[in-house]
Amino acid sequence: MKTDDLIIKTLRENPSKPVSGELMAHRIGISRAAVWKRISRLRELGFNIEGGASKGYILCGIEDLIRPELIGKKLETRFVGKTIIYRSVTGSTNLDALDLAAKGASEGTCVISDAQTAGRGRLGRSWVAPAGGSILTSVILRPKLSPQTATLLTLAAGVAAARAIHHVTDLKPWIKWPNDLFVGNRKLAGILTEMHAEMDRVHFVVVGIGMNVNMDRKSFPSEIRKIATSLSIEARRTVSRNQLIATLYHELEAAYVRLVEHGAKPIIAQWEELAKIRGKHIRASLVNDRKVYGTAIGLDSDGALLIEDRNGKIRKITAGDVEVTNEPPEKE
Repeated sequence: MKTDDLIIKTLRENPSKPVSGELMAHRIGISRAAVWKRISRLRELGFNIEGGASKGYILCGIEDLIRPELIGKKLETRFVGKTIIYRSVTGSTNLDALDLAAKGASEGTCVISDAQTAGRGRLGRSWVAPAGGSILTSVILRPKLSPQTATLLTLAAGVAAARAIHHVTDLKPWIKWPNDLFVGNRKLAGILTEMHAEMDRVHFVVVGIGMNVNMDRKSFPSEIRKIATSLSIEARRTVSRNQLIATLYHELEAAYVRLVEHGAKPIIAQWEELAKIRGKHIRASLVNDRKVYGTAIGLDSDGALLIEDRNGKIRKITAGDVEVTNEPPEKE
C-alpha cells in the first residue's frame, strides 16, 4: 500500500480523535517531517485534513469518502465491481487498470481513486478532479468482440453513466458525441476507453469514467468554470458517491452484456435517444484541424457520427470534437 493510502487509512480508522504525526510516522515507517509533507500534499489535492504536527490530524468529511466495502454491499452485478482496487491518490485510474489488465486481472476488476494527479481525457486533455468531489473509476473488460465492435464500448459506457445519474438524482443528462455527458450546456462527465488488441482479437478494454459529483463552482479552475458543472450543483443536494458508483457498475455491466449478446443496434438506439442529435446542426473539428459543417443524421454501425454536409454529401466522423450550432449549414 502506498504512503498516501496508509495515511488516509490511518485517519479513517480514527474518525473522532486526532492522530499524531509520531504515530503515523511509526506505523508507516517514515519520518515525522515526511508525514507533514504528505499531509500538505493531500490537502492540496483536496482532502480536508485538520490539525497540525503538535495537535495531531483529523480527516474531516469522511462520511462520503469512497468505501469499497460499502459499494460492495450495494452492488447488484455478476462480475463488474466484484474486485475493487481503491487508491486514495493515484496518477490515473486508467493507467492503473491497464497495468493490472496486462498482468491478468479478471474481467470486471475496478480501480477507484479519490484523487488523480495525472487524470487524462480524450485527445490528450487533462481531467480536473479534486479529492472528495468526483467519481474516478476504470473498469477492466475482456469482451469476446471484434476490435471494431469493441469501440462501441465508449457509447455503452455513456449510456450506462447517463442512466445511473438519472436513477440516483432524477437528472436527465444528454450525451455529446462520442463520450461526454452534459446537463444543459455544461459538462458533467467524460469517458476514456482504451483497448489492447490485435487485428482480429481484443485482449482487454479499460473503460475510464470521470464524473463531477459533489463540487461547487469554486472547485473548478476559472478557465472551465463556465462550461463545467456537477451533480450537486444541478440536483441542489449532496449525492452519495458510493451509491452512484454501485449504480454505475450495475448499468455498465447491463450495457456491456447487451452489446456482447445483441450487437450494436440496441446500444446505438439508446445512445441516440439520450444524445437527441438527429437533425441538429453540427460543426465538427477534426484532428487535422479541418472543420466539417452539416446536419446530424445519426450513428453508423461502428459508432461513427454521420452528418449531411452543405452539399448533401454524407460524411463519416470517426474522431474529433463536435459542437451543436444554431445556424443551418450553407451550401458551398
